[in-house]
Amino acid sequence: MNDTNYAQLAKEAIRHATGIEPSASPLLTSLGYHLTIHSQPRHERLMRLGFEATVAKLPFSIRYPITNLMKKIRNPKSTVPIASMKDLFGYNLVRDLIKNDIPKFFYEGSKGVIVLTHDVDNLVGWNMLPEALKDLRSRHLPATFNFLTRADYPLDYTVLDRLATAGHEIGLHGSTHDIALAFRSEASILQTLRRGRTALQERPSGFRSPAFSVSHALFKALDGAGFVYDSSIQVASTFYHSTSFPFPYRLPGFDLIELPLTFNDDMVVRDAPLSDQGSLRVFSELLDDTLAVGGVFVANIHPHNLVGRMGLYESILELVQEKKSAGTRVTTAGQIVDIFGSRLAQ
Repeated sequence: MNDTNYAQLAKEAIRHATGIEPSASPLLTSLGYHLTIHSQPRHERLMRLGFEATVAKLPFSIRYPITNLMKKIRNPKSTVPIASMKDLFGYNLVRDLIKNDIPKFFYEGSKGVIVLTHDVDNLVGWNMLPEALKDLRSRHLPATFNFLTRADYPLDYTVLDRLATAGHEIGLHGSTHDIALAFRSEASILQTLRRGRTALQERPSGFRSPAFSVSHALFKALDGAGFVYDSSIQVASTFYHSTSFPFPYRLPGFDLIELPLTFNDDMVVRDAPLSDQGSLRVFSELLDDTLAVGGVFVANIHPHNLVGRMGLYESILELVQEKKSAGTRVTTAGQIVDIFGSRLAQ
């Protein structure tokens, strides 16, 4: 894509998110560039492929400490790898454009949107689902749960049916937790995705890649497998290429909507192990800044990280419930994508 294409992509994304046509600005080119697909650097792709070839089949009790060590090597100072929204040029571009008039363009009058997602990576996480579901049910909060189909936990279709009946969404997270999935051949990825949809009884319309690996091959395969949206690209990560744009948008060149991830609990639980209070502060600041521009705040909670930290989860849900009472919409990823998709079709 050239600069003109990048600027046009950014204009369309802002218009679809806010209903406002932005005027010409050099920042549009930068935003458009950040909205396109950028895979992990070559050295990280090779590292992930090597990890999968040597470590991935080990039991979770061994693999988990190894991945913790890898995170420590990547982040030796244990800094929080999330940028402040106010430091993101895409966010500031929208904030300056709307001024104090928070858009309610496609949220049916709501003051922004909160989407709670849960990536179920392992048996420990699967076993934490009853507690998480009890807390969600007591607060009348819907959520999205992304499952692996060949992990160390057996898919219990009775549980999946209960989730769907309770208003939750079932998404796909892959077959195994293959952190190099996006770096395999398109044919191999497509086979994994199709088998995953079959295993989940064709329910998933959305996908999140394990460890957020992305590539053009992955998105071509998602298109081919019939997925409607992806939520693997982040908004404010300092580790990965990020959009700096807390709104859904159509991925250029694909029939897919990207729902960027705003908060990933690993970044405050494992990358920079904060206290519950510190973790909640990071969550709250990102949430408030996102809602200040009428954005879509997508949070990811790994149920295995809830062991010994249910108090943090309950505090997060209490904050979300407060925002809901104040006029923020809380919904599943699939529902907000449907609303956004209908807006695109107009």
